[in-house]
Amino acid sequence: MKIGNPTKAFLLLVSLICITGLIISGKVLAEAGLPIITYIVGYGVGNGIGAKQGSNSPQVFERADGQE
Repeated sequence: MKIGNPTKAFLLLVSLICITGLIISGKVLAEAGLPIITYIVGYGVGNGIGAKQGSNSPQVFERADGQE
């Protein structure tokens, strides 16, 4: 797999880092932050699965050449 949409991948990474930092610093409760982290990770994993299956929607990840 390779990154097909660097902007989307960057935004996912930044949001994951920010919400984790807010939880660590105590600005956001874990009860509120963990579902957001779960959504971000699930979105990234779902995009990876869609890319592996050859989905046509713009994904964060795309298939590498010759990979099945």
